[in-house]
Formats: sequence, structure tokens, C-alpha cells
Amino acid sequence: LTDLMGVKAIEMLEKANKGGKKPVKVEEKKPANQAETVKAEVASYTLRDKPLGEGVWGTVYHGSRLNAAGEEEQVAIKKLDKTDKEGKEKQDASTQLAEMEKECRLNQFAHELSKPSMSSLGCARVPRVHSYTGGTAIMQFVQGDKLEKYIRGPGYDENPKRLRSIEDVAFAAHLRSVCHVVVQKICKLLLLGRDSEFSHRDLNDGNVMIDVKDTARDAVVKDPEDIDVWMIDFGKSMALIDGEQVRAEPSPSPRWRRLRMHA
Repeated sequence: LTDLMGVKAIEMLEKANKGGKKPVKVEEKKPANQAETVKAEVASYTLRDKPLGEGVWGTVYHGSRLNAAGEEEQVAIKKLDKTDKEGKEKQDASTQLAEMEKECRLNQFAHELSKPSMSSLGCARVPRVHSYTGGTAIMQFVQGDKLEKYIRGPGYDENPKRLRSIEDVAFAAHLRSVCHVVVQKICKLLLLGRDSEFSHRDLNDGNVMIDVKDTARDAVVKDPEDIDVWMIDFGKSMALIDGEQVRAEPSPSPRWRRLRMHA
């Protein structure tokens, strides 16, 4: 992967979030070298004040900017947190950096597999990794919802564990057709990666995103092209890339390490 990016824009965003301020637009400076070019690229994005997601390892932000044609370009920016929520430096920060680098490499490998030019199977897509360095990645922004949110429906953001009533027979038929297309496209992508021993190893409704066309939202889906299916989150994936077995595996928590030592 191309060695790009800096973290100045993210750090300023975090400070703004704590104070409840609006998203920060960092003034772009003239780059003096490749590292400065990277920082300038990250700084050129306006970051939304609400993160797209937060996890144990870090945070994902939504960034946007106008390109040379005056069109809005949107990205997802992943940042690995080097400190915990209490502000203490993580002991396994260097290990997490190495794991995130492997995750980005596997993500980009899967993206290449999913390109339309590689197959006419109509498989699931994988967002592109534009650039990565030092625990920060700029990635293609994916429109739509996670499959788990689509299944559970309104109220998911307030209570992700809620179950959606499927008393509506029409919705049940629609959902069944949606899931059929999702499974079909996911399996086609995995088939393309068979020769490279590609495996996601963490497929679930939270690691699949879908974008259903408005015309197909209230009916049984008959045309698979009415649904864009995306496979995301390659933190546990593995594949044979250029003859090398690449495997991303998040480091176990301290509690898990203790349990394993006594097993």
C-alpha cells in the first residue's frame, strides 16, 4: 500500500468534538516532501463532528471535500487510537499498528477481487483503501446501511439490540429477498478469492453493508442489481498475497491472555 497520510486533522477534530464545536477545516499548507503531501491531503477534508463508528481499536470519521471538478468527494477516515479512553498509552500500540497495516493490505486485496473488471458475476463489492500510514487510513465511503440495521429497522441507532417485528407479511417477503441477494453476492466474492485462500473469517450482519434502490424497498427484489452489497471490516481476514500468507488477527485482550495462559 502507498505510504500516505498524517493525523493532524483527526487530532483537531477530536478537540473540537470535546468542546461541541463545528467540524474543523485545517488550512492546507504547501508540502515540502512526501510526508507533508500526506498531511496536506488529510487536512483538505472537512470532517463531520459525529464519528461513523467507534471501537476498541479506534474511530472512523466521515470526511468530505470538493475535487477539481467541483464535485463533493466523500471518504471514511480510520484512526487507530494510541491511548485508551483514560488517556493512557496503550501497551500494545505497536502491535495494533502492525495489525492495522495487514488489515488494510487485505482490504485492498479484496477490493481488487471485487472490481467489475475482474468478474461479471455481480459479486459483493469492497471499499477501496486510498492510502494508509501510521495508524490512519483514508478509505472509500460507502453509502447505505449495515445489514443488521436494515433488518432491525427504525430505532436501531437508539437500541442496536432491538428486534424488528415481522408481522408485516410484505416486509417479511422483501427482507427474505434482500438476504437472498446478499448471500448470493457474498458467496460469489468468496468464490473469486478461492485460489488465493481468501477468507473474511468474521462475516456477520454487522460487517455487510447494503444500499437498496428506492424502487425496490417495498417489494420483493427481483433484480440483484437493485441492491449494492459491500463487505467491510477485514480485521480477522487472511489471504495468500504475492506468495505470502497474510493474516490479520486483533491482539487478544489482557483478560483473554490470562485465560489462555492458564488453559
